[in-house]
Amino acid sequence: MTAAVILGACPHDCPDTCGTVTEVEDGRAVAFYGQVDHEITQGWLCGKVRPYLEHVYHPERLMYPLRRVGPKGSGLWQRITWEEAAAEISDRWKGIIEDLGAEAILPYSYSGTLGLVQMTVSSARFWNRLGASQLQRSICGAKIYSLSSTSCT
Repeated sequence: MTAAVILGACPHDCPDTCGTVTEVEDGRAVAFYGQVDHEITQGWLCGKVRPYLEHVYHPERLMYPLRRVGPKGSGLWQRITWEEAAAEISDRWKGIIEDLGAEAILPYSYSGTLGLVQMTVSSARFWNRLGASQLQRSICGAKIYSLSSTSCT
């Protein structure tokens, strides 16, 4: 059987938007690599992205939400539904907002696979509507000035 070839783009938040190629046989990805004719990256993929198939098909990959049922570090977890997970997060956030105000919730961004849809369109609108704390959308990119000098660190 011939593998289907699917062209895509890396979902990570770096500026290259690397072109990817996924070969699929019988509904399962069997190869994943950089798109050779990509104008910028020319087939190169970073160390975070190259082993995607190892992560996707790893036997210990999380496939559903878990709730910790023991002390931190104990490794004791209970499977819960997506609805339970969303309700628990919503209830906790509502409690924080009621007790401390919406600005007590600090969105963290610029990590992992947060691309344009997640970070630019839906994320900003969601956090603004919630009334959460505002911050430059990149902790890594902010200029931080040392108190002892005028140079950036």
